[in-house]
Amino acid sequence: LGVAYAHLVELQHECLHEHAYRSRRLNRFVGFLCGLPMMSSFAHYKYEHLRHHAYLGTPKNREFFNYRFRGLDSVPGFTVAAMHPGRYKDVFANIGRSLLGRPVPGVERPRDLHRIQAEYRWFALALVAGVVFTAWTGNLILVLVWLVPALLVAEAVHFLIELPEHFGLNTQTDPNVLTNTRTVLAGPFAVWVTNGNNLHTAHHYHQGVPMANVPRLHDLAKDRFESVMPSYWAFYRSVLRGELRYQGEDATCMTR
Repeated sequence: LGVAYAHLVELQHECLHEHAYRSRRLNRFVGFLCGLPMMSSFAHYKYEHLRHHAYLGTPKNREFFNYRFRGLDSVPGFTVAAMHPGRYKDVFANIGRSLLGRPVPGVERPRDLHRIQAEYRWFALALVAGVVFTAWTGNLILVLVWLVPALLVAEAVHFLIELPEHFGLNTQTDPNVLTNTRTVLAGPFAVWVTNGNNLHTAHHYHQGVPMANVPRLHDLAKDRFESVMPSYWAFYRSVLRGELRYQGEDATCMTR
């Protein structure tokens, strides 16, 4: 279930690019449901992610899933970063702001802010409903099928999906997506889990291409891609060995 929840966020990514359906409303509805298990707001993710595409390679580049990138060259450091406990602190802070009608940091456009706040309020309703159901019935089904997989598995799996896309590359001053984005060659299971985002250079090369067609784009342009890993395991080994590192503000490694 945890792996499936992480995969759903990759499908949410497909919806925010409006590749899944022709209808914008349907993309938003399904995208919201895909993010619910990990409490990933569709509207907030879309707002930050499209800015990431626009600002990649500039000092303004930042992302929705802003993982900790320092100290990954040890198993304990890598594990703490993968579990990413701080994200839910941010989620609950945004839920509180939204319930109080306060702005969400970094969101400047009123229409987007309204949508983001509405989704965080829906998250609050889902949490309250879950707590009431569990307390009223004594049934731990929601704890077992939602809370435990999301906290103990999904967060780490999503970290493993996201980290290779830009880590160790210059995403702050190098505007060339052929060099600031990484492609990972992967087997069928990893391709499914990532929804084809292992071919991330091709995705940034032309974000208008649906993920189902990204392999064709990759085949057309792969000779120009400069950062290619032969496997996910090869990438993780390089990080744990300290061969790939976070380089600070001049060459940061923001996630997708």
